[in-house]
Amino acid sequence: MVTAKPSRRLLLRAELSHSDTTFVTHTIELSESLVFVQTEETAYIGDKVQVRFSFPGLIEPFSVETQVIAKQLPSGPGRPGGWMLGFVFYSEVEQKRLQSLLARIDTPQPSDDISYRYRVLLVEDNQITREAFALAVSKFFARPESGVSVDIVASGEEAWQQLQAEHYDLMIIDYFLPMFNGDQLIARLRKEPALAKLPVVAISVGGTEAKQASMDAGADMFLHKPIVLRDLFSTLSQLTMARLRSGGVGFGDPSVGRAPLAATAAAGVQARA
Repeated sequence: MVTAKPSRRLLLRAELSHSDTTFVTHTIELSESLVFVQTEETAYIGDKVQVRFSFPGLIEPFSVETQVIAKQLPSGPGRPGGWMLGFVFYSEVEQKRLQSLLARIDTPQPSDDISYRYRVLLVEDNQITREAFALAVSKFFARPESGVSVDIVASGEEAWQQLQAEHYDLMIIDYFLPMFNGDQLIARLRKEPALAKLPVVAISVGGTEAKQASMDAGADMFLHKPIVLRDLFSTLSQLTMARLRSGGVGFGDPSVGRAPLAATAAAGVQARA
């Protein structure tokens, strides 16, 4: 049995298969023996749950069997309800896959290679939320060695214009936007060949309806507001640094979604010439 260690606050996509249902949620805390996932679904202590972990564009999916060992009710902002799951490893390969990921995240020294930067585009119409994001960005990614840069726009149209000229590795899209909602922007991305595989994290205060609409449109992950920005940006910082340290082994393809629309269109014209 693996000895429990202090949990890391880490937001990963978690696809859960429980009983006859499969649904997507996210982790909040993770250790070598336990994981806490946010969910309002019903489960019983001892239930087996298959969990498929990933993070859009940064962690390749891997699956682990778990068992429900505790349930938690919501207790305020940043303390959502969910399940505490204990890992059930059937091989050393499964166990070492998780341990390797956590070891790379825990490595304190930054990488000297900052030639690759993970670029994020946030689409958020609320000025107060944008300012909060901007403050969090300045805190977590001010240093060049952070490996992450974040641009912020206020509408879907602004985002589309930005995508014409710049490449991005991840989009964070609020559901409620002017002119058209976030799920419509996500659906538009998925219909554009150059952007169809661009990782998307949807965010909203809209509850289950907003989550379902966003996931149906093609979002990779959904986070309920109020988001603990420290956790989101800390996750991005840790995963990008872990990617650099590992040389990309076990992580997503950094080229996915990076070409701007204008460059992709120009390449298509050149290819047809």
